[in-house]
Amino acid sequence: MLKFLRKPYPFLGNIAHDLKSNFLIGLFVACFLAIFQPFQINEWHTHFKLLKLLGFGMVSFIVPSVFNVLLPHLYVSRTIEDNWNVGKEIATIMGIIMTIALGNLLFGNWLGIMPLSLSAFWSILAVTCIIAIFPVTVHVIIKHNRLLRINLKRSLELSRQMAERHEIELNNVQNKLQDQNFTEAQKTNIELVAENNKDKIHLLPEQILFIESADNYCNVVYMENNARKKHLLRSSLKRIEGQINQSGILRCHRTYIVNLQNVSRVEGNAAGYKLYFYNSSDFVPVSRNFVQQINRHWQTLNPQ
Repeated sequence: MLKFLRKPYPFLGNIAHDLKSNFLIGLFVACFLAIFQPFQINEWHTHFKLLKLLGFGMVSFIVPSVFNVLLPHLYVSRTIEDNWNVGKEIATIMGIIMTIALGNLLFGNWLGIMPLSLSAFWSILAVTCIIAIFPVTVHVIIKHNRLLRINLKRSLELSRQMAERHEIELNNVQNKLQDQNFTEAQKTNIELVAENNKDKIHLLPEQILFIESADNYCNVVYMENNARKKHLLRSSLKRIEGQINQSGILRCHRTYIVNLQNVSRVEGNAAGYKLYFYNSSDFVPVSRNFVQQINRHWQTLNPQ
């Protein structure tokens, strides 16, 4: 169970999509209460009863919408997507349900049908959970498994394509690096320069594995003489990205640039991909926002 709760889960962060989902949830709650009138609501005799029941649906719309707007600001922007998992998704939904229960209690008290007491809160929370908890949990699991299947299928396809081209590509790279007539000027195809315009590194495109953002610095990870090396430059990742004019070297994450030509295998999960490299134990994540971009660029490197 704990292993499942730690599985990566995509933090979508799409406000328009979230508002639409929240509206449907609120509409479902209002219709459920108005049509079936459970929990002795059928014995409640009051003017404008339908409008008052719609108010409970409105609470179920407003509360999660506030969560959706505020939640990204409660985390460092670069870590919320990286560290989100099934457990955090379920915990957040449970928090939303508890807050909806509190909102319903306040609304019911305003209507004069619920006292402001702890026992009343537990009662309304139980009702809210009965209506929401099971479909919400099932929704989380179905969504996770659907995204996992999609990314696993695509990652297996990418890995197969990589295996097919590995021998040819590796031989070409080795021949190029060992070519006696390959001049020093030709070897400096990519120049990465720090913000001070003094610290710099010259690399062949084939040498670069990935570039990782580390606060105000970037770690350039590359291969030289069959050894993994790292060079630290004081620069933003966006600035370094602007210095690279190679179609196969591109952003795959908020904090990573990857060289697709050196990727040996791909693993998929619900949040995206993990890319692994030849002759290295490193891997870099591909976040959900960059999955389609990686797919398009990989197809240009491996036309069918």
